[in-house]
Amino acid sequence: IACLSHSAFLWRARTPADVTVDTLRLFTVVHPRPEIVVLGLGSRGPRQRLEAVERFLKAEGIALEQMDTANAVHTFNILNDEKRTVGGAFLTLEPRGADEYADPYADRCAWA
Repeated sequence: IACLSHSAFLWRARTPADVTVDTLRLFTVVHPRPEIVVLGLGSRGPRQRLEAVERFLKAEGIALEQMDTANAVHTFNILNDEKRTVGGAFLTLEPRGADEYADPYADRCAWA
């Protein structure tokens, strides 16, 4: 899930390998733009820093904090409570397959 102070979005990244400049570009086009993005990289956190992502966001004037998802959610909530302009992107604690995110009731909906 990707979050802003006032919104939440489904985020297609499922593993740390899916976290790229393109998957985090959302934070450069929203208004107001976050001053910091807190990135939760699963139950163990980052095995190595995502340097390309960090450089990209820094060039856009956005700080990046990388950590395990539980601590990232906690940090996001604290910064949001402090009325900071914050973004968050959180992987699940354990990677899940694409079919596990499917809406089990979607096939029952009749879209006109």
